[in-house]
Amino acid sequence: MASTNINSDHNKKEMEIVAPGSQEQQQPKDFVMITPETVKLKTDKIALIDADFIKYFVCNAIKKDIENKRAYIFEDTAKKYTQEYINMILDSFECPGYIFCFSGNSSNTFRSAVAFEKKYKGTRTYEPLYDGELQDKTTSIRYIRDRYPTLLYRDLEADDILSMLQDDETFIYSRDKDLLQIPGTHYSLETGQFVEMTKEHSFQFLMKQMITGDVVDNIPGIVGIGEVGAEKILTNVKGTEALMAVLKAYFEKEKSLFNGIDAFVESWNLLRLRNKRGTYFQSRYQSAFDVLQMIKLNAKKNE
Repeated sequence: MASTNINSDHNKKEMEIVAPGSQEQQQPKDFVMITPETVKLKTDKIALIDADFIKYFVCNAIKKDIENKRAYIFEDTAKKYTQEYINMILDSFECPGYIFCFSGNSSNTFRSAVAFEKKYKGTRTYEPLYDGELQDKTTSIRYIRDRYPTLLYRDLEADDILSMLQDDETFIYSRDKDLLQIPGTHYSLETGQFVEMTKEHSFQFLMKQMITGDVVDNIPGIVGIGEVGAEKILTNVKGTEALMAVLKAYFEKEKSLFNGIDAFVESWNLLRLRNKRGTYFQSRYQSAFDVLQMIKLNAKKNE
């Protein structure tokens, strides 16, 4: 655990010991979230929470404690910071229920199997922030799983779970802009307000992604066409026309009908988040839909 890592530096500098409840405990400044200060938003929709970033908040907070030679007696720091961030999230709004969603390991998700042009997330390198970081991440996930409705599938990312569960009775809580391709209600962490993504705007956002790709996830899109070029291709075209314009751009880039289609399909499979479609898909992840249905029924019961 993190306390072990702090103790290893004991001989270098005197350690600051902070007891639970002490005024010396300060909220970590990393991952600061903007929330309404006067009015707590209320909604009758279920919150679908992208929980991946909670792990990073926790580990960054622990890293800061290590750097400051600070330890907490009688307390597991990973659990402490996990609960603090959960409180920050749930204090942002009032809703009848919520589900915390985590990603499986990137190498195990289906996207690793459909990437041909470049390795999915191949540019990412993992450098632990401190010894014991992986253990603290695991502790954070288990802490949430043991106390709150939680979903984690080996072959899906949290984004996919949120996407396939989103409907008229839910809203998405996430920092990830990729989820803007999903229609419906979203909670904006920047403004502390709910926003609506129409089907038209969500599809247009996805079409732009199909052109520009995703540098962070190592998805090339159409190489050589950036933001400006994407805006030009998608100007005054929507829906089917936008789709055909993007497909044409792939044909022109690949200089081949077959290769153009292959490249388009690859980008689509990498960028498009999973949705609730197909009997096999729904049966494979039936437990996720069951959890959401159970929370909806419980919410109606408590009305």
